[in-house]
Amino acid sequence: MAVPPTLGQTGQHQLGAGRNRPGHARIHSVETKSVFAWGGQRHLVGADGVGLLSRLNEILAAFLAPGVDAARDRRANVDLRRRGRLARAQTSPARRGDHDATAQALGIIVNHLVKYRVSGTNVKRQAGCDRRNRTSVDMADGGRLRPDAAPNQGEREMAHAKVALVTGGGSGIGRSAALALQGDGWNVVVTGRRKAELDKTVEMAKAGGGKMLGVVADVGKPDDVKRLFEETKKAFGGRLDFLFNNAGMGAPPVPMEELSFEQWKAVVDVNLTGSFLCAQEAIKIMKAQTPKGGRIVNNGSISAHTPRPNSVAYTSTKHAITGLTKCIALDGRKHDIACGQLDIGNADTAMGGRMKAGVPQANGTVAPEAVMDVEHCGSAIRYMASLPLDANVLFMQIKATKMPFEGRG
Repeated sequence: MAVPPTLGQTGQHQLGAGRNRPGHARIHSVETKSVFAWGGQRHLVGADGVGLLSRLNEILAAFLAPGVDAARDRRANVDLRRRGRLARAQTSPARRGDHDATAQALGIIVNHLVKYRVSGTNVKRQAGCDRRNRTSVDMADGGRLRPDAAPNQGEREMAHAKVALVTGGGSGIGRSAALALQGDGWNVVVTGRRKAELDKTVEMAKAGGGKMLGVVADVGKPDDVKRLFEETKKAFGGRLDFLFNNAGMGAPPVPMEELSFEQWKAVVDVNLTGSFLCAQEAIKIMKAQTPKGGRIVNNGSISAHTPRPNSVAYTSTKHAITGLTKCIALDGRKHDIACGQLDIGNADTAMGGRMKAGVPQANGTVAPEAVMDVEHCGSAIRYMASLPLDANVLFMQIKATKMPFEGRG
């Protein structure tokens, strides 16, 4: 079985010229980590540091000798696109922008960042990093990458993918978020009222990612919500790590005094009551599982800040979502449950895409508005979900740059 070479070793595994002389490699900071197995044990390989970032390809090539077996690490969200023998890279990136090309050349996509730093002669975790990842590089021991003597509980959990549930996952923002998470290795449950659309989302799942399951449910109905979470638990071992409360709807754009009670209640049931019911069930699972905790993100919308004309039901529920987000974030602390809110403006979806044709403005006119690619919303959810539970994005706004919002228009 091949053994990773010594840091700073001469020859084809040398870390590079300049100030890093052979046998005297100096790692100042390392951010990106990946996980591989030597002899059945897990090793964390880091790159992206001062003096080393520009030679990411060489560093990985130095550690990945022929015959190394790849292993998936759940906690690091590492997607190993190719198993078996990994070819040494033929080129050396010269700048930060070459990072993705390097990963592609090695068949590796690294999706989660964990920071390390050097203290004395050992690479140690920076404060606030995931304490379950305990591999270090000991320069006094010849600079060889070595794991702890035995994997701890957190490392054993990393062998299993995290579980996410996305409501309103049959189209638009929900579909984008679900596919972004699934591509990162998450097992994802998508739910909504239209089975055909859920099936389309599942069919779009990316090869090499996590599993995806569609469950038909109306989040405004308590019995449907309970069944949804029971099916999620059955499908993925009783665990839930992330909930995206995304399901939402609007009412007809009529004057407030003309809106019927039924129209008002339909919006409240889905946008507000549905988010509350799903949060309740998620919290029950998250606080009881081992290790406990998880994350909930609510879709708040730009309408959580500023209304559009004739939007009383939608705007009221989105303002209420802000209160729900704060309550979950506060009450969830003792259970290691984080909660945040993503406020989206003019994503190019079936709901938001109508802005391009023209919508009523506050001054009484009708005007087209700028929109943005919905994939940016998926990327935002992907980032929020990737954080360790000791860090939280409480509120994030993502909007089309030129849509009317700032400056009262």
